[in-house]
Amino acid sequence: MGPEITERPGALGRRAQGKLLARRRLLDSAVDLFVEKGYDSTKIDDIAQRAGLARATFFKHFQHKQDLLEEWSAWHRDRVERALDAEDAARAAHDTHANRLRSYVNTLAGICVAERSILVPVLTPWFRLSHPPARDDCTLAARFADVFEAGMKAGEFTTEVSAAEAGRILSDLYLAALRRWCGESDRPDEAFADDLAAALTVVLRGVGAAGRSDH
Repeated sequence: MGPEITERPGALGRRAQGKLLARRRLLDSAVDLFVEKGYDSTKIDDIAQRAGLARATFFKHFQHKQDLLEEWSAWHRDRVERALDAEDAARAAHDTHANRLRSYVNTLAGICVAERSILVPVLTPWFRLSHPPARDDCTLAARFADVFEAGMKAGEFTTEVSAAEAGRILSDLYLAALRRWCGESDRPDEAFADDLAAALTVVLRGVGAAGRSDH
């Protein structure tokens, strides 16, 4: 599963469309091979051959094999953001900010579990090779922080911890749980969801919110 090409036919010139399609073929082929044989066993020549493209074409789009991990990871983050945007659009205006965060965590767990067969082969080497490893997901941390800030302004959360810090901590805990889940092949899907729920409970208690759902 890879990024969708969202441009309308004719919105790009023929050459630009060709480049976009070639890049997509390379990424899709790489992900397929990472799933089939693992990242370390996949060579650039294998990716180009699977995509039906010349080796030189690969280097027109990517400098290193690791760049494919970065590109897929960026697509995955964008997918998560779109799902959370949809979650916000469907949320009742009177709902609590704690429940909004719980909904986010449930959505994150659902996406990751649904994509586990791809997520693990791609993110396991990404965690290992990224510098720094498991770098902060700034967009997700900022989204969390916005909810904490709104909750603080509404009097739902205390202000002893800053909204930015609470958002960063929750984002870090999400990445830590994801890394652990990817690294343990026998770890059940529900354990990942439980880890995320526990992480959120700890952070909510830190900002003075109850651990239970508020209805």
